[in-house]
Amino acid sequence: MNRTQTKQTGFTLIELLVVVTILVMLLAVSVPMFKPMLESRRTQNAARVLATTLEKARAQAMFEGRAVGVKLIPFETAPAAALQLRIYRENNAAVNQSSEHRIKVNNGTLEAFHYNASTEKYDTPDTLPAVFSTGVMVQFNRIGRFYELETSSTLKAPYDHLTLPNEDAADGAAMEYAVLRLPSPALTPQVIMPKGTIVDLAFSGGRGTAAKDVDERQQGQFPLKFVIPPGERQGVTIMFSPAGYIKDVFFNDTVNGLRILPNEMLYFCVGEWDRQSADGQLSLADDRKTNLQVSTTYWVTIHPKTGAVHVTENKPVSTTTDNDIIKARTFATEHYAGIDN
Repeated sequence: MNRTQTKQTGFTLIELLVVVTILVMLLAVSVPMFKPMLESRRTQNAARVLATTLEKARAQAMFEGRAVGVKLIPFETAPAAALQLRIYRENNAAVNQSSEHRIKVNNGTLEAFHYNASTEKYDTPDTLPAVFSTGVMVQFNRIGRFYELETSSTLKAPYDHLTLPNEDAADGAAMEYAVLRLPSPALTPQVIMPKGTIVDLAFSGGRGTAAKDVDERQQGQFPLKFVIPPGERQGVTIMFSPAGYIKDVFFNDTVNGLRILPNEMLYFCVGEWDRQSADGQLSLADDRKTNLQVSTTYWVTIHPKTGAVHVTENKPVSTTTDNDIIKARTFATEHYAGIDN
């Protein structure tokens, strides 16, 4: 009788340990190679989150027939790092309903008056309504242009286009008013940027030029960079008009005030939390590079005249000077214009 002997084969413990060791070594070598790709995918997704939120606000503005925008809300202890996005809507204008109250303007200063029946004039001093606050827009006699308030009781220059009534005429200096209030948050959930990503406001702003100085900015030029003071959480709000273009941009910059109507491209830098640069300091990343200096960063660009939103990749620069910021944005502008899309 023939017996067939079966020989069992397998791996020894030493062979298994050798295989596991090789796999661990290969993994240790490959992970750093894939890390930039994973970071780029993460920031690209974050840029699309911002772009989608902006496009949603623009579409809502065109659908609702009133200004709708997006507010970028910074982290409490990192004023240049926006982590939250929220939809904001323009409120209806507040119009004085009572014939007993009027407003007078004295060299840019607003004064409220109450009607005096004995003199048949508005000559009794009154208190300005609470709706008058910094940044709101005021229209007089319900016709003509709106004027921005620099404080709750003073107009922001220039206001020389304001045509005042004849004070010699009966009640001539007293005017009715309509106040266009600041936008307020919509009753929709906030959008949170993906984990580990931010809108880096330190590198976000208008196209700008390196030659700009403070005097030119005071004349209404849009800033190269958003200046968000430490401890502030006002952030930046981009409002779209019912026609789709950018109506206003609000931010708490001490030079430019609260409201600016941009006439140039807007750039928002979307990158990693660890690569934010506070007051020009080095980032917390291992290589100490900021979001402006790596290829994993993306730009979300908005055209002021059309409101169109575009996402482009960043071209790394060596430093973070104003000229380097402009250089990086120029590359993003070329992508926006359709070059190498």
